[in-house]
Amino acid sequence: MQGKKRYETVEDVLGWIAHSQDIRAVAEVEVAARDRRRLLQKREFDAEAAEAWDRVKGAKKGDTLYCHMRGVSLGGPWQRGDALIVDAVQPRKKLLWVSTARGEVWYFNPHGIARDDLRFEPPADAITPREREFADKAGQIVAEALSAESAR
Repeated sequence: MQGKKRYETVEDVLGWIAHSQDIRAVAEVEVAARDRRRLLQKREFDAEAAEAWDRVKGAKKGDTLYCHMRGVSLGGPWQRGDALIVDAVQPRKKLLWVSTARGEVWYFNPHGIARDDLRFEPPADAITPREREFADKAGQIVAEALSAESAR
């Protein structure tokens, strides 16, 4: 009796997909691969969040944290290089409360700390004034478009 073929490498799986005539089986593989990718991405982001929380959980009131996020935040409240002043850390709830230069108060959970990559040292490549102007203008355009769309 012959057993099922075992696919041990990515090339084996890709070869099977390339030669399969069973559309349902290929669709099943596609769903399984997508689900697995999402699970792995979630695990990775959860690990980044845990690392980010460990990095800032010892912050004291008045400490400065800097945003190191990659890229530009279109219309976001802060950009790479912006300073946030620590107001409080709630260890049990894993919340970090900060104030911005504009006097706004925000809080972050570990995933938010990881997303905006908050750190004690300023980034070497803070956003330029021109990039900030672009991000603010693009954010306004997007906000206006979304507002107009929701008004329909």
